Amino acid sequence: MQKEAQMNLLNKDISHVLVISTGGTFCMVKTPKGYMVQRGLANRLKKFHSFHDEEFAKLLSLPDDTLITPETPYHKRIQFTMLEFEQLIDSSNIVVSDWVRIAKTIE
Repeated sequence: MQKEAQMNLLNKDISHVLVISTGGTFCMVKTPKGYMVQRGLANRLKKFHSFHDEEFAKLLSLPDDTLITPETPYHKRIQFTMLEFEQLIDSSNIVVSDWVRIAKTIE
């Protein structure tokens, strides 16, 4: 199976996507005080097989911040590298300096 994983990489059957997690809806977790923004989105997504093929990720020795989808019927996968801000931003509290920080991260 290791050889198959290497062939996928060589054939470019894996699309690479950087996900910048800044906070907001996708980072919310139900708490006793209601939904609150919390770190750890990558680990929460790994619980869903449609977002992460754990066995294949181990074959590729992917780091903890990286997820890879199961193979599609078209023999493709998406590898998501998650970049999570140290201090998450609630979108209802975002200010200009936060937008600048996001832009610089993308740059």
